[in-house]
Amino acid sequence: MKPKNALNTQSNISKYDDVYEALISAHTGLSIEDSMKLNAKLILFLINHIGDAEVVFEALEKATKTDANVKLE
Repeated sequence: MKPKNALNTQSNISKYDDVYEALISAHTGLSIEDSMKLNAKLILFLINHIGDAEVVFEALEKATKTDANVKLE
């Protein structure tokens, strides 16, 4: 059993195709700069929602040490 503040790498979202489509659509027509700003704002909202620095640090570590083809466990 994982500790409460462990990063969840199990598939944990319903309608993931719809979420992915919404993410891609949000970037449609944006310049690279505006797209990067959108990503930064989204990341900050989600970090705030997570609310646990240790989980964010674990996610950052995994993201920087993982191939581009991230797979959830």
